[in-house]
Amino acid sequence: MYFPIGWPKVLKNLGSDGQAIKQIVSNRDKILLVSLNDDSFVIWFCKPTVPIVFHKRNTESLQRLGINIGVEWKPDSSMICISTSEGHLIIYNVEVQSEQTAYNQFDPPTASLRRDSAELFVKEMIPSLKITLFKEILVWDGQITRMCCISGTEILVCTTRAHLLRYRWDGTQNRDYCLDLGRIPFSINQQVSKAEPILEDNTHVNDIEYSPLVCGFGITLNDGRAAYLTAPNLKFDPNAVQGIWAPGIDDATCVRVNHKFRLIAIGRKNSQVDVFTIDEITGGLELSHTMVLSSKDFPGDPGPVKCIRWTADGRAVCASWARGGVSVWSTFGALLMCSLAWDYGLSQDLVHHNPLVVSSMVRIVTYVSAWSTFGALLMCSLAWDYGLSQDLAYHNPLVVSSMEWATEGYQLWMVKIEGDSNTNLIQMDFVKSPLSVNPCMSNQRHLYLQADDKLYVNLEDNLTRKTKISMIDSSDYQDNGVPDHPTLVYDNKAKYREFVDDNECRKQWIVLPLPATYIATNWPLRYSAMDEAGANVCVAGRAGLAHYSCASRRWKLFGNEAQEKDFAVSGGMLWWRDYIAVGCYSILDGHDEIRFYPRDAKLDNRFAKIVRVQAQVFALDALDDQLVVFTSDALVTIYELSAVNNNGGIEMRCVQAVDISALSHPACVVSAALCRLQEQPGPPHLARAPAASPLAPDSLAVIYPRIRTPRAGGRGAVPAAGAARPAAPGARARSQPARTRLAGRDISALSHPACMVSAALCRLQEQPGPPHLARAPAASPLAPASLVINASGKLMMVQREEYDVDEDNNPVSNI
Repeated sequence: MYFPIGWPKVLKNLGSDGQAIKQIVSNRDKILLVSLNDDSFVIWFCKPTVPIVFHKRNTESLQRLGINIGVEWKPDSSMICISTSEGHLIIYNVEVQSEQTAYNQFDPPTASLRRDSAELFVKEMIPSLKITLFKEILVWDGQITRMCCISGTEILVCTTRAHLLRYRWDGTQNRDYCLDLGRIPFSINQQVSKAEPILEDNTHVNDIEYSPLVCGFGITLNDGRAAYLTAPNLKFDPNAVQGIWAPGIDDATCVRVNHKFRLIAIGRKNSQVDVFTIDEITGGLELSHTMVLSSKDFPGDPGPVKCIRWTADGRAVCASWARGGVSVWSTFGALLMCSLAWDYGLSQDLVHHNPLVVSSMVRIVTYVSAWSTFGALLMCSLAWDYGLSQDLAYHNPLVVSSMEWATEGYQLWMVKIEGDSNTNLIQMDFVKSPLSVNPCMSNQRHLYLQADDKLYVNLEDNLTRKTKISMIDSSDYQDNGVPDHPTLVYDNKAKYREFVDDNECRKQWIVLPLPATYIATNWPLRYSAMDEAGANVCVAGRAGLAHYSCASRRWKLFGNEAQEKDFAVSGGMLWWRDYIAVGCYSILDGHDEIRFYPRDAKLDNRFAKIVRVQAQVFALDALDDQLVVFTSDALVTIYELSAVNNNGGIEMRCVQAVDISALSHPACVVSAALCRLQEQPGPPHLARAPAASPLAPDSLAVIYPRIRTPRAGGRGAVPAAGAARPAAPGARARSQPARTRLAGRDISALSHPACMVSAALCRLQEQPGPPHLARAPAASPLAPASLVINASGKLMMVQREEYDVDEDNNPVSNI
């Protein structure tokens, strides 16, 4: 979840006067951003937002090669490729001047003007860059429509002659792997035997994006069609490439790919965005959901979709329209922000676009006023707040032509069109949910948001303590409607009223700035976690970590700054009892680790429990005294934690390891969590349908959130010898002799897929006494627990089993 905060910042355009910014593109790390004009380009630094280098082409180069039309970064940010209107590629070297830095600050000799506070010192090292011309390339294939970087060695160039040319970054062309749209067979899916190439003339690609996790390209054509290009391997041999049409699309304008959830978003001329997923059985494109504005959000027509950009974590997408307006949506279609619903008020240019023009007076005027006899102003239409009565479809004050997300999604860069040719570069700040980057169950008990250098904590004590019922529990009634306990007095109406009033008066947020001594050198904030009581919070930036105590209102940092710089948190963080657990990478030793830092001790490696792991940690989660660790080798390892008496140490014992490489690519796994499922007895007519009963060992349950029942043996299915077909809705999972089995549940009768906020598993335990009075007893740490995997929006549950470990407490690789 992403939410805008504060006012947008307007940055000065360093290009020539009267020239519009055509495109902005950030590098892979989202730290550097290039803005392109007709004859020049500027490279900006993200934090602080300052220009680093400005390069302008001479007149002779413009006449010979044409003006700039597109730009693309090399993945390592060492080169920039610019396409021109005359079909040329210009490759520049981007060199970092290590002997000097940009924007050096010096204190004046006057003592009263010197900086005394640490917040006034900019400790971020802004690199000094040098731009040099590397090579000019003539593309003998018509005009260049789009460029797309596909690897660290090659860039793909699309032309008006329906060709997709592959150039190396050294300037040579990889002719053997160039593609021709006229020779690529297109069909509706990969199981159709009949596939035809594009036979129409003057058909070419006008937008393209590549994703190795999707194993292909998302493209839109100039005739409005959209498709997905795929191949058996990432080499993309021209003889093996196949095109898959996006069904029902004939007015596509742009396309962007979500790498994390394997989604393809296609903007259309009817102002909506259609999001497709790849069907694992047929290999075709299947419509997942549609992002469309309702009449409540905006009753008019904002025009065709101009630009689409996903955040780096894939949890939000930003879209802009040709007639103006910007919106931010969640991954599966919830509208988070829309500028068309903003009340612009007097920010409108009432001199040129006044909604009240009167022509029935002595002369035509653009405003109306009323005065008293002796000159007191009684009314003036220029001071009215016209709000949404303005025709935003034709005179929108926010018309965006290009967008780009900054690092960690905390800023959104936009090119705002002013008038006919002038443009401004603006930057809007965002806050996001900590679950977007650290999806552990322990973070769901408290409501807070994180910005790039601060936290926004809600004053609500505990969200789980306020879940009071709004009606009498139906489980207290028998078949004839008589309560099982007639002597009990129900005051649920009062409880419900108290619950609503309590939430209404708790809309305040505490702004918790991160200490300047930490965030100045470790910007931006990446991970955060709050303990179960909400009394302590820990954060991690680019390196090291820090934690805050709400009771003492003090931050605790590393006393030795060298230890803080020696590791970087890369796999999440959480609280276990009084310890901070992090998955990190040791820069000093060059390997991945799991570290535990005690809350009450000093932040020092002497008091930390450090466990080396075999691969990079992607996700952490905990349930009672069990820790689940997901690593880059697609291995989910479960440890049992125990506190050592007297010295306050921690012992870790590997209990189980599960290889999920057959289920999903490790980069597509969103979260890995533990849960317990136990059946709760009750009257048959009142008990809820048991969505998941205790599963047999080695069983696997898969829930597809796109309301589609999976079939065994399809493309991308789990390779199990005896995999069973999905159970019907409401049916219990039955034991199968095979090693794994699949099950699905259709919930289309409950809610529209776009209205589903989350899908979670909870503990159900048998409770003695009246169900409405007895609280669920604490689960035993030895009770069997199931492992829940969220991979690209699909929830998969694996029953636990004991697992062998070696002498170093690592799982034995005999899976």
